[in-house]
Amino acid sequence: MTRWLAALSLVFAVQLPLQAMAQPSMTLMDRIAGTWIAADGSARQQFIWGLDYRIMYSRMSFKDMDDWKLVSEGFYISDTIEDRVHGQVVGIDMGVDYFSIVLHATSSEKELVFDNRAHMDDGTISVSRERWTFPDDNSIKYQVFRFEDDKEVPWFGGEWKREAEAPKEPKVSEDSKKSE
Repeated sequence: MTRWLAALSLVFAVQLPLQAMAQPSMTLMDRIAGTWIAADGSARQQFIWGLDYRIMYSRMSFKDMDDWKLVSEGFYISDTIEDRVHGQVVGIDMGVDYFSIVLHATSSEKELVFDNRAHMDDGTISVSRERWTFPDDNSIKYQVFRFEDDKEVPWFGGEWKREAEAPKEPKVSEDSKKSE
């Protein structure tokens, strides 16, 4: 038992410094926090910070007559083991049941790249890449690519306009950390 505890403490002693050094940049997501509306007015996306800026929730709605119909919900978290941001999103009435998303940092501060695996309603899996560029703080241009012979082929794209800033999630106070 003592050896097991010693081995476990060694694992934690090694892991904690590695995790502290390998924080993927959730700050990449900060520029998309808020509510966005498609340039044609047909869809709305919301990205909302959660606990201590360690998780971001997402929601997408489609325009349905004079109201908005929620069609997807999910979250993005920092994967400190893989040093990247992962997203998990479920959908209804949009042709996709589930998205598994990986956000990649690029050398450009004006671009985000998302690799998507979409589990379609018909049971197939669709693999795509989204490139988001930021002409300014209030607009996102996106292009979705599918892959043919391991090459990116443009599939569809569009533009999002900022409708509202996201409220910032308060940082966890030192007092609440002490009570844990």
